[in-house]
Amino acid sequence: MSRLAGASCCTRRVGENGKPDSKCEDFRRILDDKLSGQIDVALFKFCYIDFSDTSDVDAVFATYARTMDDLKQRHPQITFIHVTAPLRTVDRGLGVWAREMLGRRNRTKLANVSRNEFNRRLVEKYSTDPIFDLARVMSTLPDGRRESFEIDGKDLLQPRSRVHGRRGTSEYGRTILRGRGAHP
Repeated sequence: MSRLAGASCCTRRVGENGKPDSKCEDFRRILDDKLSGQIDVALFKFCYIDFSDTSDVDAVFATYARTMDDLKQRHPQITFIHVTAPLRTVDRGLGVWAREMLGRRNRTKLANVSRNEFNRRLVEKYSTDPIFDLARVMSTLPDGRRESFEIDGKDLLQPRSRVHGRRGTSEYGRTILRGRGAHP
């Protein structure tokens, strides 16, 4: 890659969906091999599909933290912006409630539990770093309230149902959100 000239905003797919470790490794490789000394700011985000109801959040977060901490140490000239994992819309209604009452696992809801836990850890560990809280933006209603659900006594975020389709994200998730989710 030739040297980047002037102000630029570059995007690139990293790793493989469903394999969060591959995204961390690919992000590290791209920064080290292709962009070192050429950029001022870097970020990457996981996809909602990188978390499931059986995700090992401890392992995913440990890999993420190890990757980011290593990159920050080796590239002090780069400002790294952390991005919380996006959430996925959870189906609702009487049928969903009935299935849950019969003991059937709501895998989408439980995957959001994994995403919320990853996000909690990210915001806690990197509280003094720049963070774009995509999950918070996705869950904020126009009046400022947050869309949420409760599980095991915990109130967890979920995306605004009217802006996200059945496939998890929508055009809303792909637009520039004007910093509404940015942490100082």
